[in-house]
Amino acid sequence: MRFERDKPMLTNSTVEGFASTTLGSNDRFDLVGDMTAGNQDGYVRLIGTLSDQDNYEDGDGNDVRSEYSRWSGTAIVGWTPDPDTRIEVAYDRSDAEAAYDDGRPLDGTLFDRTGYTLTASRQNITAWLSEVEAQVYYSHVDHVMDNFTLKTPPTNPQGQPILRLGNPDRRTIGGRLAAELELTPTTQMVVGMDYAENRHSNRGGVDYREKERGRNAEFTDYGVFAEVEQELSERGWITLGLRVDRARAESLNGLNDDDGLYGDAELGETSRSTLWSGFARYEYALEPEPLSLFAGVGRAERAGDHWERRWIFDLNTETLTQLDTGASWNDDRLSANLSLFYGWYDDYILIDERSGQDKVRNVDAKTYGLEADMRLRLTDSWDMTSTLAWVRSNNDTDNLPLAQTPPLEATLGLDYARNAYFGGVLWRGVARQDRIAKDQGTIYSLDIDETPGFATVSAYGGRKLFGNTTVTLGVDNLFDRTYAEHIQRGTTEMLATDRVNEPGRTLWANVTTRF
Repeated sequence: MRFERDKPMLTNSTVEGFASTTLGSNDRFDLVGDMTAGNQDGYVRLIGTLSDQDNYEDGDGNDVRSEYSRWSGTAIVGWTPDPDTRIEVAYDRSDAEAAYDDGRPLDGTLFDRTGYTLTASRQNITAWLSEVEAQVYYSHVDHVMDNFTLKTPPTNPQGQPILRLGNPDRRTIGGRLAAELELTPTTQMVVGMDYAENRHSNRGGVDYREKERGRNAEFTDYGVFAEVEQELSERGWITLGLRVDRARAESLNGLNDDDGLYGDAELGETSRSTLWSGFARYEYALEPEPLSLFAGVGRAERAGDHWERRWIFDLNTETLTQLDTGASWNDDRLSANLSLFYGWYDDYILIDERSGQDKVRNVDAKTYGLEADMRLRLTDSWDMTSTLAWVRSNNDTDNLPLAQTPPLEATLGLDYARNAYFGGVLWRGVARQDRIAKDQGTIYSLDIDETPGFATVSAYGGRKLFGNTTVTLGVDNLFDRTYAEHIQRGTTEMLATDRVNEPGRTLWANVTTRF
């Protein structure tokens, strides 16, 4: 997955950006700033965030350990010697700490990340070569978990504190080269290659800073890809994509098992795999009606990641093959989308905490469902919105539901905007999830038990004060309901086995200005 920031396009001397701050219940404080200054020759962009919040209470008034504090900063310098050339250097830093209430014995007390990125691009090179972009990057994440910084540690029979601390880290280096080609007026292509190397290590103990890091494993991936969009007629076009990766994982003496091995691998043991992924999608516009149809087929293959291989090193690759079809309607009054999908997994990587089972293993599974959304313009001032999502998944190997499948969910909203005033209300309903596979799931979370359904209401209202400044007041979970999500953000690796209720009624206020 790639995340890209918008690139500034400046034609004269400019200073632009925005600043936003939010205050809310549970001593919430958020601050975000983004400023770009430059001209046609180059620019400097600075981005900063700061966020802090104490523990919250659920709808029953029970305290939930959830305090956190985090910050991030980004500095970007770009050089644009001409309209078609760009060279950009970016530097990222961030850190955080967070308390957990999901059964984990350790809190996160350090999430120190440093990253560097160098990108160069050239556009309009020839009549058929639209753009070439090259990028190299480096990042390092230093993570500390302990049981004494944010809470009182347990004690032994003699009353002495039992202190625990882990310090895993990950170093990533990589690069990407891609080119956009215009083969004919109706045929566009993107081709490229990329590389990524991830090295994981660990150390522990209160005196961890005095210890050498023990290397766990190294993962490397070489990939090539191509995507072609072909216009077949004035109303129809097809998009084809293909990606091939050569993945390699090597055990470097992990710290997981009693014998000191990474997963069940010997020191230096290597796993290699070739991963094939691709898709084909056909779209057709039913002009003059504002309706378009699409149908597609895709295949995605992946190898086990670091956390999955810590338990079983030699896993089969996971492959998802999926069919999807749908329709979109878009006119001045109504925009709506509907998509249906059916997919099957070969060797899905499943976490299984049941006794007598391998902690990680491959199973075959099927999944199907639908997603829909719409926005209806009721009047010049009022809009109605709605979404619907439904998924059903089965573990065919165990003849069980596939764990960590989200329940049926729907939303219904009403938004108002007139002159300087705006506001809205949103109802969200989630059905009960009783199709579970207890103690199975993913590296992020397990099915603990059936999850009751719930419904919540949120509301907001605001006003444009002057220029580009707005103030907004809002309330989430208006009726102070007690509820928990079925899919929760945790980690089975760190023994996150308790369901955590979401916040009760939460008030907030935001001021945002753009310049």
